[in-house]
Amino acid sequence: MQVELKHKVEHHKKLFESYWIDQKNLSYKGNVYHMAFYKRFNKDTGGIFFTLRDENVTKEEYLEAFELYTLLLTRYGKTLKYGTERKNINMIGFEKTNTYLNDVQNNTSLTKEDSSIINSLHDSIEQILDYQKQLSNLMNRFNNFIKSKEPKNIYTPEDVDEILKMNAELDYLQNRQINLLIDSTDEFKLLQQIIQHNPDLSNAEINKYIAEFTKGKEQMRQELAQATYIDTSKVQSKEEYMDAYIQDYIQRQRNSNKKIIKELRYPVNLT
Repeated sequence: MQVELKHKVEHHKKLFESYWIDQKNLSYKGNVYHMAFYKRFNKDTGGIFFTLRDENVTKEEYLEAFELYTLLLTRYGKTLKYGTERKNINMIGFEKTNTYLNDVQNNTSLTKEDSSIINSLHDSIEQILDYQKQLSNLMNRFNNFIKSKEPKNIYTPEDVDEILKMNAELDYLQNRQINLLIDSTDEFKLLQQIIQHNPDLSNAEINKYIAEFTKGKEQMRQELAQATYIDTSKVQSKEEYMDAYIQDYIQRQRNSNKKIIKELRYPVNLT
């Protein structure tokens, strides 16, 4: 099998090019599809998407398989990269601030308004930490799913659908965390004022965390805009968010594929 793959890829290799075959493969309508990429002097020069039984594949089936594979390739990579980064974010500042807010909630020196601000911040931080726990569980589930496909790494359309759902859930959790931070920024500034008026609430370490939470509001908005492409004002539930995200991404991938198809070295005459 591996020898056949290499023979196919080398047949379309040009002078001075090196190549690599992606480990992920797609099973679709009785055929297994593979993707190979070429490089010359560390510069990408092309690729081929193929099955070893080309004579059994119609153009329509090939294009359907190609769409599924590009969704697999891109969402697998993004989920692994950004999900791992988000899972490994240091949450100590949130955890310690959460404990602090919990401890001072019932301080008798606070006014009713001050207590309301602290209670609101405590709820927000707890939600952020809960989303982080969900994100960690999601990435554990994702990694176990990927491991279950080894060693052949053959994915089905149902597997691609599952990866799309996990990627959408990752985006949802990230979106909610960032939005909570943005919405809490002004309240953290008010908390700084409360601490100034109540020196007994001051804690040097926590003060530093609070100061950090008051910064970067615009940067967080930019990060959110880059991470999420859908209009979140039009969705209400997690399920609606994930569905809208998946449909939006599938459409954007289809648009990208129009260019990618034209640049494939093999097969030809697909457009």
